[in-house]
Amino acid sequence: MSIQGSHGAEYFHRQLGEILYRDCGVARNKEDLAKGIEEIRELRKAFWSDLFIPGDPKEMNQQLEYANRVADYIDLGELMCVDALDRDESCGAHYRDDHISEDGEAERDDANWCFVSAWERGNNGPSWDLTGNEFIRHAEPLTFEAVPLMTRNYK
Repeated sequence: MSIQGSHGAEYFHRQLGEILYRDCGVARNKEDLAKGIEEIRELRKAFWSDLFIPGDPKEMNQQLEYANRVADYIDLGELMCVDALDRDESCGAHYRDDHISEDGEAERDDANWCFVSAWERGNNGPSWDLTGNEFIRHAEPLTFEAVPLMTRNYK
């Protein structure tokens, strides 16, 4: 609350939403994802230097609660972009436009990407440390016993 900036938490929340919609939506590409990561990191810097939270810190303050959630959303948004950029394939409901078949279907790469990514922040510190840009991926293999892994085709 001591920042006393010029923008409320809703402003930063909306900015984050626009970045994610444009750069990390259903259709994605390497360039937009990289741009989105940089824009989110700039948004984080602005958030921690220009945030305004009205009210008294000694009383219940829903704007302070909201600002804390937006700080979490900024971290999650960055990680979503990092994960989407790292996963060099089309998968699920999302597709990378550099991984589309000739007939317009999303192309998965099960030989190299049949795992769930679990992410850890690296040695550069917590999210509020503005230099903390490193992430470490832990791959948790997927196994299919009852239903075999197969590629969908909607044509």
